[in-house]
Amino acid sequence: MIHSAGDFVDDYAVDREERNDQSFVFLLDVRDGRPRELRLVPTVIADCRVMRAGREARAIAARMEERSAALGTPCRWLEEERFLQVPLA
Repeated sequence: MIHSAGDFVDDYAVDREERNDQSFVFLLDVRDGRPRELRLVPTVIADCRVMRAGREARAIAARMEERSAALGTPCRWLEEERFLQVPLA
């Protein structure tokens, strides 16, 4: 389940602890009608625009890795592709 994926671009003040200016684009890989992998591409939001995260991408992904691990969901950062991979199969 993907929780709280709405309100992708908002005009709220940035919360420096919650980091509502950092998010992900979710890409679901489906093969033979079954979900196989979820890719999370780190993004940053500034001036009501979404951009792929640059140097902060790894830190954004690391925070998600930590939170996912606490819930028993394994994931790993793929540096060359610059996304967080969540195997589903």
